[in-house]
This record gives sequence, structure tokens and C-alpha cells, in this order.
Amino acid sequence: MATVKASHQVDSLSLDLNFYVRNFYEEFPYDNVYFRFGEKAYQDVYLINGYDGYDDLVLGIGGSGLGFDAWGDVVGGTVTGIVETFYDGPEIISIQNFSIPAARLYNAALTYGNSDDRAVFSAIMSGDDTVGLSAFNDRFEGFSGHDRMWGNGGSDTLIGGAGNDILSGGSGHDRLVGGDGADRLAGTTGSDILDGRNGTDLLDGGTGRDRLFGGTDASRDVFVFRRAAETAVGPQRDGVMQFRAGQDDIDLSLIDAHAGRGGNQVFAFAGTTAAAYSVWYVRHAEGVVVRGDVNGNKTADFEIWVDDAVRLGAADFIL
Repeated sequence: MATVKASHQVDSLSLDLNFYVRNFYEEFPYDNVYFRFGEKAYQDVYLINGYDGYDDLVLGIGGSGLGFDAWGDVVGGTVTGIVETFYDGPEIISIQNFSIPAARLYNAALTYGNSDDRAVFSAIMSGDDTVGLSAFNDRFEGFSGHDRMWGNGGSDTLIGGAGNDILSGGSGHDRLVGGDGADRLAGTTGSDILDGRNGTDLLDGGTGRDRLFGGTDASRDVFVFRRAAETAVGPQRDGVMQFRAGQDDIDLSLIDAHAGRGGNQVFAFAGTTAAAYSVWYVRHAEGVVVRGDVNGNKTADFEIWVDDAVRLGAADFIL
């Protein structure tokens, strides 16, 4: 179960361990020193400095039983932590609480291609991982396992992979991809793209102009809207894509249908007729506009675009 913490921009989709081989500057193997990365101390540590004239970075590999040959190459032991920092500067990313053979990681760095780098990273991220990313524009993939990933600031791309994942974009215009499994995707703020893919997914765009894709499989997806202000009236409205009537649900239960009353009032479903404190829809050739009224004037206070000219019924909503 890996724990990932990023303080500066990271991109696991273009992982390139060979950077440190191509731009090798110096290395420091330490045996039995109990070197600390963040909150953990590692018995054996291998530090390598890479400098390409622009980026001056240090990769720290921590674990136990690390074996080095006469040239300083790693030939044995187990890696349980990795940290990358700027040289004489702050930490970029730390990955801890995993276990892989040290030689596998080291050998992957020796090749120019990144297919073996991705295979190693997939092994590192194969458990139920916790990922907290930076305030910058990050890209990160969780691979298998039931992962929890937070993009925090910036416009991020988060890919859950297999497993029942929880992805939260945070601020910025984020792209969240669930993959296989029952995923929970939350865009939070910004104009986000949420793609549940396969499995029974819950998609919550939050504020901003969002596009929510449930997937084309036969599983039930739920599209959640918490406040009327989350989706505008007109071209800036949110869009629900790949919606299947009779299978998926649009959840409006958290929106108070009667803003002037205390508590949370339930919407009535009015079919294709505008009505006070109700939800109705208007069909177009390319799709459907769902409208809701919360002040009783029979005029839309929020709208949701559904990208297929489906016929909707009360059973397609959670009101």
C-alpha cells in the first residue's frame, strides 16, 4: 500500500528513470546508516545526482539489504521508499510503504525505453494506495488496487486504473478517469472532465462547467449534483454523457426544491412541462436539457445537458 506525497509538479505518465543514467553526475551508496526520508528511516540508501544543464535532481532509494558491486551498481536488496528532490533544494515527491527488488528498479533505469519503468511503477502502485499531489498541474496513475487520490491544486490528470478508486481533482480544470471498478470521482472546483469507464461509478463534478462520462458498460452510474448553483442555465451548463435511461441515475436529492422553505424539499417530476419546484426536460435533436425550478416561477434555475435524445422518466432521477 504505497503512500505518495508530491510537493512539486509530477508526471508519472512520462516516468523516465533513465534520466539519472543519461545525466549521471555523482552517486552515494550508504550501508547501515538509517537515512530518513520524511517520516521513515531506511537502513540502506542509494543517492544518485542527475544534471542535464537545466534540471539538477537527486533520486534517493531507501530499503534494506542493498548490495553494491565494485562499481557501485545495485545488485541486491529490497527497496521500500523512493524520494526525488531538487539538488540542495526541496522535495519533489516521495513514495513509501511498498516493496520491490532493488535490482529490478535499478535495471529498469539502465534502459532508454519506459516500458520497464512503467512495469516497475505498476508493481509499486499495485496495492490500495494513498496519493496526495501538488498545487501544480500533475499527472498520476494509480494502476491496480483500491486507490485514494487527491489532485489538490492545479489542473490535474488522475487515472485510477483497476479497483474501486476515489479520485478528487481539487481546484483547477481536472481530468479524472476511473477505469475498471466502482469508482467515486469528484471534480470539486473548475471545469472538469470525469470519466468513470467500466463499473458502477459515482460522478460529482462540483462547481464549474463539467463533463461527466459514465461509461458504455451495463453498470449503473450515478451523476450527482449538490447545489443548483453548480450547473448554469444556458451554454455553461454541465453535461452528462453516455447516460442510459432506465439504468443510470441523475441525483438531485441534495438540492432543495423549495429554496424559500426550511429543510430539503423533494422535487416533483413534471415530464416535459415546466412546473414550480419541479424537474422537467426539453428534447432536442442532439440531446436533452434537464431543467429545475427552486423558486416557484416555473423557470429554470439550473440546467443539465444529457447528450442523447432519450425519453426520461421519474425513475431516471433521485429526487
